[in-house]
Order: sequence, then structure tokens, then C-alpha cells
Amino acid sequence: MMVSSTDTRLTKNGCPPLEDLAAFLDGRLSGEERARMTAHLADCERCYEVFAGATRFQEDSAPRGRVFLFPFRKRKPADPGKTADRDRWKTAALAASALLVVGLGSFIVYQAFLAQPEMVVADLIEPLQGQEAARNLYQYDVHRGPGDEEGSFSDRPSFMVGVFLVDLRLSLKAGDVEPLDGLLHEIASELEAVGYMDEEVAHYRALRDQIRDKSRSAALLRQLQAEALEMEAKLSGDESMLRPEALAFGKWTEAARLAAVTRTPDFFEKRANRRFLDREIEEKEKAKKERDASTPHDQGGSLGSELELDLEWEMGWDEDEVLNLLHKVRGLWKDENLTEEDYTALAETLEQIIDRYDRSSA
Repeated sequence: MMVSSTDTRLTKNGCPPLEDLAAFLDGRLSGEERARMTAHLADCERCYEVFAGATRFQEDSAPRGRVFLFPFRKRKPADPGKTADRDRWKTAALAASALLVVGLGSFIVYQAFLAQPEMVVADLIEPLQGQEAARNLYQYDVHRGPGDEEGSFSDRPSFMVGVFLVDLRLSLKAGDVEPLDGLLHEIASELEAVGYMDEEVAHYRALRDQIRDKSRSAALLRQLQAEALEMEAKLSGDESMLRPEALAFGKWTEAARLAAVTRTPDFFEKRANRRFLDREIEEKEKAKKERDASTPHDQGGSLGSELELDLEWEMGWDEDEVLNLLHKVRGLWKDENLTEEDYTALAETLEQIIDRYDRSSA
């Protein structure tokens, strides 16, 4: 459990107490709490600066082996009604500067934070115009089942589930039953392609069967609206076989596409969304450099290892194409003052990214 009961989702500008941030650094949060804290840090500049200062100090400091926690305890303010944000964050900055975290567990948490953060659907679609966005869901290819096409793109199922989760939530938000049949079927098919997710596959197929029963569709719609957050959390949880980075990328890409289609500036004004794009490009450029450093046949080995290298090389062409499209997105998203032409070009480019995954084989 988190050290305090603070839930940053419950208040408009709510920030976690320092005790919660310390617990995050020490790896003492549950999967759901860790995801919530990561999402908050990605969106809150003040909390991120405190966290970044602490982790930089950790990375550059003494050898690993001991952990020194935040040097404070909870205190009741002398005058809670007059506590200013400036004083609160001055205290946080002082506490962070005194923090020394050098344990291996905390180092792993630090490394995990540097990886792509999870993107929560509810946060992504919040600025979208509900009804208009729900009329512009991604027009996917009808799923033909795993292995129907040549080639391979291993991130495809996780990425496409992320896309469909955004569309599913928007349909539920708009109270639109019609798209649910196809979306539930596509999610089940992608989960089946991942493997080892039989329970989830059966669940989404059962929901699809129920939504087809017109006499039960209204009741099921209300049920899904109430359970949407829990369903998403399960697919994003530690026990899920989906690749979290690809799942987050799918969510972000579809939300960005819909924001461009509906000319919704709020999405493009959020630092967290721009930071996600920059981090995704950075990770894909790093992977490209690693691929470019070798060719399929530049090292000895068995036939099996050569075939593996061939496969990785072929997959690299897919990744390189996506990387080029992401660079185009960043070029169009040069500032927050997007023109009509910018929105149109962004929507087309983001749709090309989704198409690249959708038309590849699982």
C-alpha cells in the first residue's frame, strides 16, 4: 500500500505527499499505485522536477548497497489553511536534495521510470470531444487471425489493443453500442495472438456475445462503463502478457490521431503527451542504431541464429518506417499553435502509423 491514502486522480491538481514519492523510489508501491504515480509524474512538472533531482543524485552518487530514505516524517502543519504551494514545494525540493538512494531495488525503479510510461486511456481522452471523437474511430482491417500474412511485427498485438482500448472507452463514453461488437472481437483476437491470455480472451468474447443480445445491450453498456478502468488496468498489469511499451504507444497514437481529427488543441498542449513522443522517438532511434551496428550475416553461428537475425532485420524495416513517421509527427507538432493544415497532416501521419501495425502480421 502507499504510505498515505492520497489518490492523485481524485483532485484536479492533487499531488502526492513526499512519503508516497519516497515509497515509489524505494519500490514499495503496488502495480496500480506505481502506474498512477508514474502517470502523475509524467504530467506534473513540479513533482517531476523533485523526482528527477532525486534520481539524478542517486545515479551520480556513492556505490550501491544501502538505502537512505527521505529524512522526514508526517507533520501536522501549524496552520493548514494558510499553507502555500510555494512553501510546500520548497520543502519538497529541500527533502529531495537531502535524499540519497543507492540500493539496487531503487536503481531498478529509476531505470523503470526512464522507460516509456503507461498512458491511461481516461487521461488521454479527457480533452477529446466525446461524440465527435466517437464518430471517427480507427477503421481497422477485419482480423483474420494470427499468422495469415508473411512477416512479423511482434509489437502489433499490444499496440493494437492500445488503439482499441481508446476506441472502446470513447464508444462507452458516448453511449454508442454499435462499435462494441467489432472492438470486443478485435481485442479478443489480438490477445489470442499474444498467447497465454486465455482468461482474458474468453472474457472479451463473452462480452461480445452478450452485446449482440439486443435485450441485454443497454444493461451491458452500463456494466462496461462502470468496469472500463478495471478492464484496462488488468491488461496493463504485471500479470498481463502484453508489452507495456507497445500498449502505451497504441493508446497514445490513437488518442493523438483523434485529437488531430477533431482539432482538439488540449491534447497537443499537454507536456506529458509531447514528452511521450520524444521518448518514443529516442527509444526507436536507439533500437535502430543497435540494428544498424550488425547485419543478418555478419557474425558466425548456427542456422537457427542466422534465421533469428534475418527475422530481426525484417522487423527492423517496420520499425524504421514507424520511426520516420514519428519524426514527421514531431516536425508537424512544432509548437502548440497548430493550423488546419497541421491538424490534417498529423491525422494522416498518425493513421499511417496505426495502419503499419494493423496491416502487419501478429
